[in-house]
Amino acid sequence: MKKTLIAIISVVIVTILILMTWHDSVRLKKALADNSRSKLVSIAQSDTGKKFTEKQQNSILGKAEKAVIEKIPFFNKNSAAKERDTSLIKASLVSVEDSNKYIFSTEDGHEYKIYLYGINTVPKEGDVYGYSDATIGFLQVLFSGYENIYIQLLDGTKKDGYTPAYLWLDNLVDTGNKDDASQLMVNALFVSGGVASDDKDADGEFSDLFYELRKTAEHRNMGLWADPHFAAIWR
Repeated sequence: MKKTLIAIISVVIVTILILMTWHDSVRLKKALADNSRSKLVSIAQSDTGKKFTEKQQNSILGKAEKAVIEKIPFFNKNSAAKERDTSLIKASLVSVEDSNKYIFSTEDGHEYKIYLYGINTVPKEGDVYGYSDATIGFLQVLFSGYENIYIQLLDGTKKDGYTPAYLWLDNLVDTGNKDDASQLMVNALFVSGGVASDDKDADGEFSDLFYELRKTAEHRNMGLWADPHFAAIWR
């Protein structure tokens, strides 16, 4: 089982690297892989045209990593939105209870227990292949460089006390725009990254988008779709 888990995690890592090559930049991949402060600072400064002060350089890793990630189209932040959506709830991740159960907290201490609506992931219970661990690892990559995540709570049935929601990497978005959703919504990125399937029982605003993203990911053997056991779960 350990070999299977290692193989699955390797597939996810390879998928992420493939997505990163969409920018056709080896130096970005190497900087992220090395997690090197000096390289990240250098790339961030040259790519953004910003010069960081000495004070900023003391904590530059997070800033530079975020700047580098924003250069990758997988995290493309070129939203058509002109204003920030203040209806979205700014929060930080407190804990991951399962592959699709998360607890967030706001600056004033309000807690939100949410699940990603419109998609399905493999839960930890009964997961003998390590898919849930791979999904959680993918989440950590998505959140890398982002201090806050933005929650869009949805009406709908709670699951074990968890509220359905869309999660956004930024609030400079049009929450009704499919292009923004495909680039900046965590739910959609889970599907396009190949660690989740669309929920065929869901009837949300982006259900059609999730369906199309899932078809593409499955066709291209993205992420966990490369493992026939994962594919068999959803058939």
